[in-house]
Amino acid sequence: MDDLVTEFITETVESLSTLDLDLVRLEQEPENKDLLGNIFRLMHTIKGTCGFIGLPRLEKTAHAAENLLDNFRNDKMDVSERAMTLLFMCIDRVRFLVSEVSKSGAEPEGNDSDIIQVIEAEIEQSLHGGEKKESAVSNRDPVPEPPVSVDISPAQTVEKGPEYLRVQMNVLEDLINMVSELVLTRNQLSQLIRMEENSNLTTPFQRLNRIVSDLQDSVMKTRMQPIGNAWSKLPRIVRDLSTEMKKKIVLEMEGEETELDRQVLEQIKDPLTHMIRNSCDHGIERPADRLDAGKKEQGCIRLRAYHEGGFIVLQISDDGKGLDPAKIAEKAIEKGLADPDKIQAMSDKQILSYIMRPGFSTAEQITNVSGRGVGMDVVRANIEKIGGSIDMESTPGKGTCFTIQIPLTLAIISALIVEIDSYRYAIPQMNIQELVSINPTDSDMIEYINDKPVLRLRDRIIPLLDSEALFDFKSDQGQKPHNEKLICVISTGSSYYGILVDQIYDTEEVVIKSVSSVLKNAGIFSGNTILGDGRVIMILDPAAIARKFNVEKAVNQIEAENIMARQARESVKERASMLVFKAGDGALKAVPLALVSRIQVFPRGEITCSADKIVVRYNNTLMQLCFIDSTTQGLNDHEVMSLVLSDDMSDASMGLIIDHVVDIIEGDLDLTTATLRPGVLGSMILSDRTVDVIDIAHFLSLSRSDWFSKMAHQSAPYANYHIERVHERLDIVETGPHTTGRSATIGELEQTAMAHRPMAEYRGQKMRLLVVDDSPFFRSMLYPILTGAGYDVTLSEDPLHAIRLHDDGHMFDIVLSDIEMPHMDGYEFVERMRDDSSWKDVPFIAITSHNTREDIEYGYKKGFNKYIGKFDKDELIRSLVSIRNNE
Repeated sequence: MDDLVTEFITETVESLSTLDLDLVRLEQEPENKDLLGNIFRLMHTIKGTCGFIGLPRLEKTAHAAENLLDNFRNDKMDVSERAMTLLFMCIDRVRFLVSEVSKSGAEPEGNDSDIIQVIEAEIEQSLHGGEKKESAVSNRDPVPEPPVSVDISPAQTVEKGPEYLRVQMNVLEDLINMVSELVLTRNQLSQLIRMEENSNLTTPFQRLNRIVSDLQDSVMKTRMQPIGNAWSKLPRIVRDLSTEMKKKIVLEMEGEETELDRQVLEQIKDPLTHMIRNSCDHGIERPADRLDAGKKEQGCIRLRAYHEGGFIVLQISDDGKGLDPAKIAEKAIEKGLADPDKIQAMSDKQILSYIMRPGFSTAEQITNVSGRGVGMDVVRANIEKIGGSIDMESTPGKGTCFTIQIPLTLAIISALIVEIDSYRYAIPQMNIQELVSINPTDSDMIEYINDKPVLRLRDRIIPLLDSEALFDFKSDQGQKPHNEKLICVISTGSSYYGILVDQIYDTEEVVIKSVSSVLKNAGIFSGNTILGDGRVIMILDPAAIARKFNVEKAVNQIEAENIMARQARESVKERASMLVFKAGDGALKAVPLALVSRIQVFPRGEITCSADKIVVRYNNTLMQLCFIDSTTQGLNDHEVMSLVLSDDMSDASMGLIIDHVVDIIEGDLDLTTATLRPGVLGSMILSDRTVDVIDIAHFLSLSRSDWFSKMAHQSAPYANYHIERVHERLDIVETGPHTTGRSATIGELEQTAMAHRPMAEYRGQKMRLLVVDDSPFFRSMLYPILTGAGYDVTLSEDPLHAIRLHDDGHMFDIVLSDIEMPHMDGYEFVERMRDDSSWKDVPFIAITSHNTREDIEYGYKKGFNKYIGKFDKDELIRSLVSIRNNE
């Protein structure tokens, strides 16, 4: 092929891409004369070049488009949708002819009269209408044009624009390969020089190292292209689809100048195109539907690119109808992709992930845009193939956002070097979420579900893979205990899993070499590389590993089974998030997370002893620190970790000294064994682990006995008053038909109040307690005490919530209520409940620090059966036992 033709093809392809973008913009900005002028000049150049090099068919087609643009420019035709559609058809025909010329060096046989005649007819119709308009004013005398003054100024020197030189791609590829080999040689030379002390080569090598690094950076830049090159076709696609589907859609693009590797750019073109088409078809609603939903008639698709942490992040979002989890679940069940029972227990995010499954589609009918079930699974596979990941978020009625993370280049990547069974491997750093160390004291972090190891890391279940699972062979060294391992937590989009490794070395920039054909069938390697010491190591492919071991399905299944089991146990029973920790040499310990305001590490120098108590300055006051376990051997020499317990209601704080935090686990507080040890309520099973539940009330009393008294009207704690109250006589006058007019003791009033409650038959079932208190701290403290004593406890944050429980049909054997609460106090609450026939005989116990004689008298009159101090745990348990035994 002639060099001139080759140059023409290259320039014309670029010009056509520019025309696509500019024509879409012109349709949106028909009054933009500068833009129209640029478009006309591009088309005129294409036509003129075709005539010069002897391509008559291309010349005629381009000339037809030029005529149409000329009429736009001279205001003889409006920039209408039909005229623009014809112009796009003409551009597409030119693109087809250029493609054919690039293949054979000559134009294909045939003509383009079908398009040319339609364009000429459109022009003729517009001009004919224009002649009628002109004839209406033709009888007017012509107005002479004013003379034009010409400003002749000296010629100015035009600054040179950027200079470019076209280079064949194979030349660049060879250059990059040679630089990669140079980098490997540099690394090997570095190892040799390190082995020799005081080598004369050290200084020259440092200079060589700097030059090689600069050369590597410069050569890598030759592969970089703006991502806008991959977006050039998207505005045209959106325009055509919106016209075809009778929708109004605008595409907004941000970050077109963001650069990435040409090879990566080519790989993401098709996935991006498919996702944009999906947004047009599935996401954006029709104009009438958008207006009904209170939205603008025109939908918007946003495409954004930016650098983050050495990677490229792409976001494709729309303001459409979003993804409906219920509809997706229904389709997944219909296609046999999901179990009906398990999918009901999944979160919305897990259900949304089904759109990435092969064969899945929510389209009602098959069109040329969608409905064939081939789409997002291919998108995901292509993105993961280049080491990227894809995640999504969607809100029904508001829209969907896909986030794609991809590497800058596929030639050299940053990787973490690890050792597994004496062999080293590289893991791409972009896929490493975090590193977890499993020490002997943390061995309980690894559990087994269905005989498979999993790591419970905060609120996530992470499957673990060891060497035997990864490489399908047993270690010659024998299985090491898990508590001697390190875990690399790997992320591939929404999927997480962990790889057990023996040692972690360092992060290196590695040159990727293609994997040997012998190892391709292993399905877990993306390539290999050479380390500085000459050692060849394999590069693990995180996405391929996730697919091979079906990680996402395994996690969804485990979590769904856990949710189903939890839902089967739950009714209105309160669940608690428990903070599990180590303190001393005994068993793991746990406290309700809601009681812990923060985990604070205090320097040893800030801790002092005062009046036989360990104290530390905290929030401008002295806070006491307490040991939980008697086996704890004093304080650490450097720093002390403490669980800080604070109650905003009483402005009080204390600290529990611990060794370290193990986990946070949500579960039902069901104590399997009780204990008489002070400070421990009992033992329970949390996620198959035995833990001791700490009696927070015990340690609060050690810290300060007046913890809750600041909320009382008087400073005297109720516990002291309670001991002597039966012997005190108050001026409480009995009223009623049998009044004697004498004063009654509080004890007599209490007996009278309790006598009016019904005899309950519990038949061996747990008593149902409702605790109503607006203090999260107190609710969380009381909950383990009551559940540990064998009661079925439901927590309510205020009387209004308790009343809603009553209206929903929930029944309770005893109600424990605070007095001072927002919206409705305890007095009004008990009085209202006494008016209800189903609750009028339920015992109501006031748990409060309001302990004056007037408070107690008023409470009994309103309907409380018993008054107990908010800090008197023992009296509370005795009273509940008394009620249970009908005493």
